[in-house]
Amino acid sequence: MFKPSVDDMLAGKQSRYSLVIAVAKRAREISDDYKERNVLLDEKPVLLAVEDFKNHKYEILEKDDEEIEAEDELEENRKKELAEQKEQSNEPSGDNDFSEENMFNKPSDENDED
Repeated sequence: MFKPSVDDMLAGKQSRYSLVIAVAKRAREISDDYKERNVLLDEKPVLLAVEDFKNHKYEILEKDDEEIEAEDELEENRKKELAEQKEQSNEPSGDNDFSEENMFNKPSDENDED
């Protein structure tokens, strides 16, 4: 069985999780490429992808802490903006009263006699 060293494929700061994700994405690319060309693979796409990373044909690019913090901040701001927009769109205008009480009460009929 083919067992390359994980440490050989990682360049210090990358995590094993990043390696797994990168190999899976590369394997999908290989598989799709061969399907598009209607060519049968002799080896499994995952093995070919692992070989690519082992031979350093591809490298893993990870975001540093500053990039992650900036993206988190942007995402937080987007969520706040969406919440504010939703809040503004849910505010009643006062023109029409569509409260549950007014929508479902049966109007009284003055002609009805009990």
